[in-house]
Amino acid sequence: MKSPSNTAKTTASSKPERVRDTQEGTPRQVTSGQKKLRRASALGIAGAVLYAGAYHEAPWLVWMLCGIVVVACARWKNLWLAAVPIAIFLGDFYPWTGRLWITERDLFLLSICVALLWTDDCWSGLALRRRRLWLGLPYVIMAGWSLIAGISSLPLSAIGDSLSLYTTSGNTVVIGKSLLVGLAFAPFLMRCGRSDQSVKWFRLGMQTSALMVALVVVWERMITVGLFDFSEQLRVSGTFSSMHIGGQHIDAFWAIAIPFVFQFWADKPNRALSTVAIWLLQLLSIFAIFSTMSRALIAYALVSIICLFLLRVALRGTERSGSANGDDRNLRMAAIKSWWRGAVLLLGVILSIGSAAGLWQYGDAVRARFSSSSQDWSTRVEHWSEVLSMVSKSDWRQQWLGHGLGSYPSFFRRAHHLPQHPLQLHAEERTVELAANQRLFLEQWVSSEAELPITVRAKVSLVDSKQLVADRAGHLNVHLCSKILLHSFDCQTGRLDVTGDSNVTSEVQLGATNSRWSGEFYFRRYCPLTLGFSAAGSEGESTIISEISAIDARGVSLIENGDFARGSDRWIFTSDDHLVWRAKNMWLHQLVEMGWLGVIALLVPIMVIVAGLLRSVWLDRDWNAAVVLWAILGFLAMGMFGTLIDVPWILTYMVILLVFVRREA
Repeated sequence: MKSPSNTAKTTASSKPERVRDTQEGTPRQVTSGQKKLRRASALGIAGAVLYAGAYHEAPWLVWMLCGIVVVACARWKNLWLAAVPIAIFLGDFYPWTGRLWITERDLFLLSICVALLWTDDCWSGLALRRRRLWLGLPYVIMAGWSLIAGISSLPLSAIGDSLSLYTTSGNTVVIGKSLLVGLAFAPFLMRCGRSDQSVKWFRLGMQTSALMVALVVVWERMITVGLFDFSEQLRVSGTFSSMHIGGQHIDAFWAIAIPFVFQFWADKPNRALSTVAIWLLQLLSIFAIFSTMSRALIAYALVSIICLFLLRVALRGTERSGSANGDDRNLRMAAIKSWWRGAVLLLGVILSIGSAAGLWQYGDAVRARFSSSSQDWSTRVEHWSEVLSMVSKSDWRQQWLGHGLGSYPSFFRRAHHLPQHPLQLHAEERTVELAANQRLFLEQWVSSEAELPITVRAKVSLVDSKQLVADRAGHLNVHLCSKILLHSFDCQTGRLDVTGDSNVTSEVQLGATNSRWSGEFYFRRYCPLTLGFSAAGSEGESTIISEISAIDARGVSLIENGDFARGSDRWIFTSDDHLVWRAKNMWLHQLVEMGWLGVIALLVPIMVIVAGLLRSVWLDRDWNAAVVLWAILGFLAMGMFGTLIDVPWILTYMVILLVFVRREA
């Protein structure tokens, strides 16, 4: 039997233990029923991953990678915190598959959920209620309403049709799916992602993503204009295929990643080796940021690096002064370590400034972009004014509640009396309708080992006001290019004329000579080729394409699904008219799709979280809070010039980032 004093001690010590349980994420006891429910959910999600993966271009490869993700995240407790940002930023390969509904990123994130549900005791409804869910609840309600409005107001789209996705209910489903995936991680982040060790794993994932994106940028420059040749304008896109209709997506990534990359000091153990690795990553990141040729990102990165360095010095100075305890020997050792760190830091600063100065000195294209900033700013402001004007002309209900999630492209086209979608797949006829003069390209990535010349054949006919016409003014342009998402080079263009008979095939030969084989850019031979089509003709005309084939000099077929029997598989499109698809401002885009109530519902939790992080930095001297704060500020800064929240991976990460900092807020 316990004594009263022991009982009192036990009672007094139980409360702090419960606090540690909530704050540091120690799993609580769960009932067998909850455990069975979690594992049943895990099996259901795993079945969905297997089913969706079966329709992939390489199902066995996808299943194997997803299996590795599940096993690894189940084996190492905090690995999932590093795997989530890696999967979000690197798991998109649809230029090769042509599928936007379910991407590789979705399968990887769902695989992480399977591992968490099967092995972790993180899920708890109590955790959600205790974390002031009301802050984000209005946004979730508005998003749910907008999801219903978007599905009901936009025309339905077939699952196999990714070409006309953006002006159909498919766009609503894709964006809504990304929001749900982000919210699915909320209970795990709130309960098991709160400790300092968890923060370190999350930071490792961000740094790994930054390294891989930077390496892709280096490769991208090597196979295009040359690694250090900044005389030609090339805005790299890295791993971000979602930029096929424009956008600041790589800018948003670097704005979020900068505070995780520029840590300036490494943690124990192996501090010396880690410090060298961090400096190398930082230099590589500076090069990749400069390579984007984004004026907003370059300016923001410069300000961020300086401010983060000063903040890091200030916070570490506070830590050192509090840990000396008046011991002379410790003070001397601290002074020596401080001097050494200062020397290493000075060397890094010199290298960083020297690298930036060298890039700027030879960056004619970047300086040219900065010189045209005033004109581009006027264009952007004019577009924003136009969007506001369109919203003001809407019904008052739509002004407050929005037109529906994913409705902006359709809303903009309807307001400007443009074709509802310039590219439409007609699954029953196995044809694609491409509107004339829309600065839009239907493309398929083909093998870089193709032997030139390439003979392209297709059936081409014209449509005007839904009637076939015999007018030969319209035609189909065929483009054979080396391609890096938004940048085409070494292009050759041919022409397929309308025959007037839908049963007659037109033919053109491309690639008799091509500079991609020149010695100046040796690595271009490994760059994928794209075969693209764009329509030309009179106003209101469209071109109907079917039975496309492409044969190289060896007689090898280069095109897959040229008869569109598998819907839009392997086909993607890119657009040079970006303002048609996006408001180029996340708040204006939010206003169109979710109304003024949606803007307020998103703005309020962000303001509260930012205020909480500022308090943690100012009062608690918390460097982790400073890192997350700067990541959110970077996202908001890039959101002033890009839509961002209509892109699935960015919306998912925004939700995760905001939920992840609820402790600091």
